[in-house]
Amino acid sequence: MALLRRPKLGRVYGKTGDTVTQRRFGKDVVSIRPEHYFTVSENLINTRKEFKLKVQFARSIRKSVLLTQCWENCNIKSISGYHKALSYNSTRIKNDITTPNNIITPPYDISNKYEMVYIDSFTHKFEKDSILFEYSFSDNKELMSLPYSCIAVFFVFFSDGKANRFEWFTVPVVVNNENSDGIKTVKFEFTDEQKEMIKLFRLMRGYFAAVKETPENKKNMVYSNSEYFEINLVEYFKQEH
Repeated sequence: MALLRRPKLGRVYGKTGDTVTQRRFGKDVVSIRPEHYFTVSENLINTRKEFKLKVQFARSIRKSVLLTQCWENCNIKSISGYHKALSYNSTRIKNDITTPNNIITPPYDISNKYEMVYIDSFTHKFEKDSILFEYSFSDNKELMSLPYSCIAVFFVFFSDGKANRFEWFTVPVVVNNENSDGIKTVKFEFTDEQKEMIKLFRLMRGYFAAVKETPENKKNMVYSNSEYFEINLVEYFKQEH
């Protein structure tokens, strides 16, 4: 550290090359800019990564106005539907990846302000351009009358360095007609951007639910439980070739 005495060109402050000039205790002080080294533990790095995923999972729900409304009035103490979804799902994300225990609609035990419809016979068929879901309703199925919306949240993981650690997107489809035999189908078409994104990853994990606004009060919702699905993208693209 050096002192700058009797400066003829006026006072100089700030960074110049590898030096910093500051005014301290009535004197101009010139010092070498320090190099900063941060030692961050592996546990802290993993915690930060996992927290980012937790936030993004809540954001994937907030992407849908209907899903957000489902969480608004459920019995979790928080300031918004987004924060309620974040609070519930955060503890269910493990090892920096979403799990079958994550959900996009509130579970029955915290949603007694709404009536829930239950999905059974749930299956999916993935294609490179789309994904087709087959499902039926059991309990309270009369509540999910046409039209209603099916919403799917997609997460993709493990890009082997080709892309980010994970990506996600939320897709809604309005259902206006369905089969008379009780088995329903809905197809989600991927955009070109989504198709290119999916190719970069090895695993897809997703969540599916049906949601309907009530005619009497659009702030009240009828919704189904969340169904989990998983696709091994490596195996799929291997078979394709």
